[in-house]
Amino acid sequence: MAVAEKKANARDALLEAAEALFTTKGFEAVSTRELAEQAGVNLGTIQYHFGSKTQLFIETIRRVMSRRREQQPLFLDNRPIASRAQAIEELCVFVYSFLESVCHPVGPDVCKLMYRECLSPSTEDPDIFEALVSSVVNEFIRPVDQRLVQIVTTLQPELGADEAGLIAHSVIGQCSFYVTHRPFVTRLRHCDCTCEPTFSAVQRHVATFSLRALGVSEVEIETTLRRLQGRALESDAQRFKKFSQRG
Repeated sequence: MAVAEKKANARDALLEAAEALFTTKGFEAVSTRELAEQAGVNLGTIQYHFGSKTQLFIETIRRVMSRRREQQPLFLDNRPIASRAQAIEELCVFVYSFLESVCHPVGPDVCKLMYRECLSPSTEDPDIFEALVSSVVNEFIRPVDQRLVQIVTTLQPELGADEAGLIAHSVIGQCSFYVTHRPFVTRLRHCDCTCEPTFSAVQRHVATFSLRALGVSEVEIETTLRRLQGRALESDAQRFKKFSQRG
């Protein structure tokens, strides 16, 4: 095996080990020795590839979030918002997709991992939080925020950037609530809002509530939701057809 391939394999092995250990135990509870043993590499390999446990943690978060962005996209596409109808549709898609992503994550629950570390700062390496937040904001959160602000200002052109940003935060906050407050909502409502049929009702509520706040009519909302539902059913039918043909 070539030297370059061995190095790449060692790096990937460390990221796999870090993903499993950090998700289960958190940043502070995992030692570099444990990471190296789990990955089957020498202890110095962490320093060679990442410089520190902190950087390995950040790269692990970036890796999980990049994979989730590909597997669970939050918008239909990245085209500029060109019409009111497109803005309404994209906001619906975002709410439904974001709730699906945070309530039913594919792979490790990176949101829970980040919340835990950011709300319980480690004395071992206080710089981790600034580095983590900066990396995640610039690469993952800012593009979503900019897209949401573009949607909001298309629906309400008179709004300034600051107010549009606050509305974008409100939309995200409504979705995040069902993750951060899940145990309390479950006890209060006597049901798990992340399970059906309640989950679909939550998706619809957050989407319609947000659109109404932006001055979108009931007719526009219902027309958009029906159109998106039709596409989803068509997509499911196509996937089933391909699966049946493979069988």
